[in-house]
Amino acid sequence: MSMLLKSAVLLIAAFLIGRGIGYLLSRQAPKPAEKPKPRLLEDELPAPATESILPPGEAELMPLERDYVTMPAEAAPVATVVEAPKAKTTPKPEPEVAAKTRARKAEAAPTVSPLAAMTPDQVEAAVAAADAPVEPARLKAADKGKPDALLDIIGIGPVNEVQLHALGIYHFRQIAAWTPENIKWVSERIKFPSRIVRENWMKQAAEMDAAKKG
Repeated sequence: MSMLLKSAVLLIAAFLIGRGIGYLLSRQAPKPAEKPKPRLLEDELPAPATESILPPGEAELMPLERDYVTMPAEAAPVATVVEAPKAKTTPKPEPEVAAKTRARKAEAAPTVSPLAAMTPDQVEAAVAAADAPVEPARLKAADKGKPDALLDIIGIGPVNEVQLHALGIYHFRQIAAWTPENIKWVSERIKFPSRIVRENWMKQAAEMDAAKKG
C-alpha cells in the first residue's frame, strides 16, 4: 500500500512539474505578429460631429447675419504728379538798344577821375581802400572805328593794348575816368596790372585826351 501511495505522489509531482514547465515555455514563446489594420483615406474618414455652442435660436440666425456683413472698400490709389523739368532758357543776345545805352553812359561818365591829379603812392592807397571791383565804362567798338593810340601811354605795351581793346577800352577818355574800383576790375583781366598805378595811366590819358581835343 505504501508503494502505491508513493507512486501516486510521484505521478502527481511529475504532473505538476510538467504543467509548470509548460507554462513557463508558453510565456517565453514569441507572440504571433498582429496583422496591420487598414488605414483609411481622408475622404473615407467620417466627418467629426460638430456641436453648436450657440443656442438653437441664435444658430439659425447666423446665416442671415452673414448676408449683411460688408467688406470695407479699398482705398483708391493716389496718383503722384511729377512735374516736368523746366526747359533751360538760353540767354538772349544783347539788343542793339542796350548797346547804345551803354555807349551813352560811357560818354556821360566823368571826363577825368580825381586819380589823375594824384601821385602814384596816393593812387595805390586809394585802390587799396576801394570796395569790390566795378566794371568801367566800355564801348562795343571804337569811335568811327578808330581807337586812340593807347601805346603812347607809358606802361601799355602791345599785349595790354590788345587786352584793353578786348575789354571794350579804346580811347584816352575812358582810361582817364577810371575810379579805384575800376582799376581793381581791370587789374584782374590784364597782364602787368601794377603799371596802372605806378605809371598813373589816368593822368597820362587825361593829358593825351586834352591834347587831342586841342
